[in-house]
Amino acid sequence: MKVIVRVTKSFKRQASLYEEYSLLRNELSILENNLIENPRIGKPLGLNSHKIRLSVKAKGRQKGGLRVITHLDTEIVRSHKGCKDWERS
Repeated sequence: MKVIVRVTKSFKRQASLYEEYSLLRNELSILENNLIENPRIGKPLGLNSHKIRLSVKAKGRQKGGLRVITHLDTEIVRSHKGCKDWERS
């Protein structure tokens, strides 16, 4: 399955508030890689949406962290009929 992670303008704006924490970009990169491997991680909210709790290690022992809401948008793509791996869906 091919997975594409898209980031909304709203998320970018909110994340920019945390740019003072040096590890945030690294943690978001790790989250992106985890979503590519398994797009259904986190607590299911229904309708292909999930909530992921992301602790910001740079914040130390403070409570909180970030909450990331993901939505999995699926699309059925058929291979060309001439390909051997063509399947009906």
